Order: sequence, then C-alpha cells, then structure tokens
Amino acid sequence: MKKLLLTLFAVLTASFAFAGNGTKENPYTVADIQAMDVNNLATEELVWVKAYISGSADNKLSAFITTTTGAVASNLMLSDAQSETDYTKCVPAQLASKSAARTALNLIDNPTNLGKILLVSGKIQKYFGVAGIKEITEWELSGEGTGGDEDEKPDFSKYEELSVSAFLEKKDTQTKFKLTGIVGQIKNTTYGNFNLIDLDNEDVYVYVYGLIDYKGTKKIWGTLDPKIEEKDTITIVGSYTLYNETTDEIVDAIYVEHKKYTGDKVDIKNTPETAYTMAKVKELVDVGEGLGDEVYVKGIISELGTITAGGTGTYFIKDNLSDEFSVQVYKGNYLENHPFDTAEDIKVGDEVIVYGLITLYNTTYEVNSGNYIYSLNGETKYQPKELVDITNTPETAYTVSEAIAKVDDAQNDLTKEVYTKGVITSIKSIDVSKYERAQYYIGETQDAEQTIQVYNGYYLNGVAFTADDQIKPGDEVIVFGKLTKFKDTYEIDQNNYIYSLNGTTDGISKIEVVKSGVIYDLAGRRVEKATKGIYIINGRKVVF
Repeated sequence: MKKLLLTLFAVLTASFAFAGNGTKENPYTVADIQAMDVNNLATEELVWVKAYISGSADNKLSAFITTTTGAVASNLMLSDAQSETDYTKCVPAQLASKSAARTALNLIDNPTNLGKILLVSGKIQKYFGVAGIKEITEWELSGEGTGGDEDEKPDFSKYEELSVSAFLEKKDTQTKFKLTGIVGQIKNTTYGNFNLIDLDNEDVYVYVYGLIDYKGTKKIWGTLDPKIEEKDTITIVGSYTLYNETTDEIVDAIYVEHKKYTGDKVDIKNTPETAYTMAKVKELVDVGEGLGDEVYVKGIISELGTITAGGTGTYFIKDNLSDEFSVQVYKGNYLENHPFDTAEDIKVGDEVIVYGLITLYNTTYEVNSGNYIYSLNGETKYQPKELVDITNTPETAYTVSEAIAKVDDAQNDLTKEVYTKGVITSIKSIDVSKYERAQYYIGETQDAEQTIQVYNGYYLNGVAFTADDQIKPGDEVIVFGKLTKFKDTYEIDQNNYIYSLNGTTDGISKIEVVKSGVIYDLAGRRVEKATKGIYIINGRKVVF
C-alpha cells in the first residue's frame, strides 16, 4: 500500500517542479507542500520541511495570529517569508499535546521562536483541511527571530496612571488611563470579567468586563501563563463606562502585566551549621512555609533507592535509624553537585547534609530533584574515583556472564560502549513502523537462563529495522552499546546496534525492492535513473 501511495503521489505531482525533495539536505518548501494534492498525500512517509515560523492559528487557518500575544500552543503556521501575514501562503504544523515538539516550539512558552527558520521532520497529512505537517519527530531552529511582539508593544507610560479610587472620581469616558489594582471576584474566565480593587481601599472597585491584548483584537484571559487568580496584582489600560446607570465598568481593558500573589513569605533559608532535622522538615512542609527556598537538611541514610553511576541517586534519610519517619532524597547529585561515580558512593548509616528544595509529593516528604550532598560523613570535597576502562573490540567481545560481571563491579566505567556477544534467546518486540528498533534478550546459549536485555537497539550498521523477521531466536549476534542495570534487569542500553549477525557485518542481508522515490547512490549522490546495482530509496537499500 505504501508503494502504491508513493507511486500515485509521484504521478499526481509530476507537473509541479518541487524546490526540494523532502530530505534533510534538500527539504521541501511551503510552496512544495501547497502544490501537493491534499487528497492523495503519502501520509506515512517522514519528510523534511524548511520554513519560517510566522505564527499560529486559532481553530481555523483564517484565524491567523502573527504575534506571540494570544498565540495558540497546538500549532505553528509556517511560510516561505519571515513576516508573512497572509494565511493562504502558510501551511499548518501540528504540535501534539504533551509532545516534546510542543514543549520546544510553541509560541506561548517560546516567543523568541517567532520568525526563526525551522527545519522539521514530520508527515505530510491533511490538517485544517489542507496539506500540513503532523507527527513531528525532529527539528532544528536557526536564524534570528523577530522576538515575538515585544518590540511592537506600545509605550504604556504614555497613559496617565490613576488609582482605582481616582479613576472612579474622574468618570472620564473619553480618555484611557493606566490602573493597577488587586484582582477581586472573578466572574468569567473565558472573557476575563473581574472586580479590580483599589490598592489602598478594599471596599472600592471597578468591574472589568473583558481583558484583551494590546492590539485590541483578542480576548487573552485563558492564554496568560501564569494564569490570573484572585489576589494577584494586575495593571490594565481602559476608559470609564457606566453600565445600566448602576455599575462602574471598564469594557475590554487592555492587559499590561500581572504579578502573582505570594502572601507574607516566610524566609526559611539556613546554613549547613543550622541544617534542618527530619522533624523540622516535616513541620515546615506541613505548614507550607517558604517552600520555594533551597535549604540544608541533615540525617542518616536509612535506605538506598536507585543510585546510577554517572547520574543521580535516590535514597531515604532519618534523624535516627530507629525512627519511623523518613524523607526521600529524590534524584540528587553527589558531593559538590557531581554525578555519582558508582552505586557504592553512599551506604546505609552514612551521615549526610543535603541541599535542595523540600516538598510533599503525594504522601511522600521529599528533598526534590536537583538537590546534592553538601557533606558526607563530614567530608565536603568531591574526590573523583579512578574507573576501569572496559572498552573492547569485536574480537574480544564480552560473553553475557562477563558483561554482567562488568556491570556488578562498581569500579568499571560503564559510560563507554562495548561489544557483547551472545545468542538471541527471545524477542520482546520489533517496531518497524515508528521507532524502527527492537528489544530482545541474549544469552550464552539459546536456552540460557542468564540473559541480558538488548533495549531499543538498531539493526546491522546502526540502520533501522524494516521487517520483523530480520532477527530470530537462535541467531548469534555481537551487539555494540553501553552496559547498564535497570532495577533488576541487566541491559545493553538503548541506541545500541548489531555489529554482526551470524558472522555477517554487512547490512545488505535484507533488501526490499521498492523503486518509487528519490534515488541516491551509496555515496549519497542523487541520481536521475538507477542502473544495475544497489541504491538508497526512502532511506533503504534497494537492488536493481
């Protein structure tokens, strides 16, 4: 089916001379995508597109937002011109909910992305009724952005500043003033209707009926981050209106800024000499005082969680080992904020002072991630450990039992990739549609009980898996990757690859005959027509 779609797509678009071919080296342009037949797209093929980020669209293309104020997080509008304002010259790119692409690219959280050049890999699929980009997997940003709309904002200082009380005394319906007050009762969170209370007199307020952006084009209450809540301080611009001869109002007030209400903050910062006990930590967390400050806490390690060599450690501390109450130190670093060298850097009974944020996660009292050990049994200086280099060659590949022994020895440097050999005992999964990697187990024999999991690995030469029969139980492999242990499972960590399969290191043991698409020779040069030999089409080796 995929071959048929590609062939049909090639026929239907033959009359249009594309500027790009969809590769990273020669990506499609917006004009290329707009020339495609929206009803006959090769919807499952990953391609590369290069364009400017020109804004976002609010539920429909014609609702094209060319600024960061009022931007939508779910999509981008891409164009071939940096400051494009015509939505018909743009293509939409979906930023899926909770995706890494949305986190990195959306214009609400990343306003400086506006105007930058985006090189993006995704699938050309129908979106907003036109050819758009979905399922984004990779991206690169370059160039100078337009900085959102920061430079376009008006000079709010030109408006006369009044208190809410003075504003109500003037009752000037022709002039806009700048007011700062306290957010009172919020009556509508779609349009932004609320009482604006005078800073000095809580009994004096004006009703704000709608909050809009500085261009006066969009209600923006729901787009603000952090969101506006009662007791926050807010600054707006607007003129006086008397509604129904009874209510003092500002209609469609222009948003300037707001500041979150913090209450009467308690400073709980301390020193290593006054480090808090576990009992004090519980007291502070229960009251909720000053929890935004990093503090020193002291205790005795009572239980070890996961300590990762070259990474972070999770463990529990108490005031006394016999106490019931403990605090979890979650994903913290070693002395002087260095990663842990080995899983044996700390042990039960060690006395520590830890520096970090204290909190309550669900029902667990914690020192939050990002913490580090200030002192360990009185020592504050980090002393790096000499780790053993265990790198090897394919000829000296470790057996499964040797690899496990390397992991168990805390003196070994597990940050380097090594060769491990074995026989495939079972296959957990082979994903050929999305990640194109495999998970399987190897032992020293096919029926061995002692195994290592090969986690999310690639095929020969590090290429993607393209079929679920490329490996099978009983195959002899040498795998190149980092050794590790996840909980109780010994692993060759993700992004490993098969160096040899049944004695073969040539990745051309499986060749798929697909003859539709852009053709390259083995040196990566594009060719117009293939003759007899082996070529690359759609990222795969093909024989002619």
